[in-house]
Amino acid sequence: MLLSDRLFAGSDTLATSYALACGIRKMASYDLILCGLKTTDGDTGQVGPGLAEELGIPSVCYVRRIVEVDGGHMTVERTLDDTYETVHTPMPCLITVTKEINTPRLASLKGKLAARKATIPTWKPQDIGADPKRLGSEGSPTWVVKVFHPSTQRAAEILQGGPESQAEQLTAKLRQRHVL
Repeated sequence: MLLSDRLFAGSDTLATSYALACGIRKMASYDLILCGLKTTDGDTGQVGPGLAEELGIPSVCYVRRIVEVDGGHMTVERTLDDTYETVHTPMPCLITVTKEINTPRLASLKGKLAARKATIPTWKPQDIGADPKRLGSEGSPTWVVKVFHPSTQRAAEILQGGPESQAEQLTAKLRQRHVL
C-alpha cells in the first residue's frame, strides 16, 4: 500500500507514525512489522518506535539477526555500543533492523518485469480513517527551521607556563565560555 495525499505533507516523526499506524490497522492482522533503523532525510530513528507506540505493541531496535520465531514469541539479537544483546519478545511486535540483517540479492529480469506491471493501491487519509488534525504540519509538534552543515573550523591555542598555570588559564577560559 502507498499512503499518499497532500494532507501527509510536512509530517514530522509523530504524524508519520500515526499515519502509518492507521494504514497498518486497515490492512489486516500482523505478527511482525519490519522498519529500517532510521531515515535518510532526518536520520532520527524515531518512526519505528513511534509506530509501535501508536499500535500498542512492543518494539526492539537495532536488530541485526532474528534468532528464532516460536509460539507467538520472537528472539532477536540487537546491536549495542560494544556488544550484542539477545532479546525475547512477544508477537505481534515491531523491529528496526540494521544493515547486518540481510544481504540483498539482485532482482532477476523476471522480477523486474513483474514489478513494472504491479499496481500498488494508494490510500488517502479518509481511506485509513485518519484524523486530519494529526497529519502533516498541523499534526506535527516539531518543524525543521533550518538545515545546515556545522562549521568544522577549529581554533587551537597553546597555553604557556607550567601545569598549574595552564590549569588556571584553562579554567578561566572555560568559565568565560560558561562551560564551567
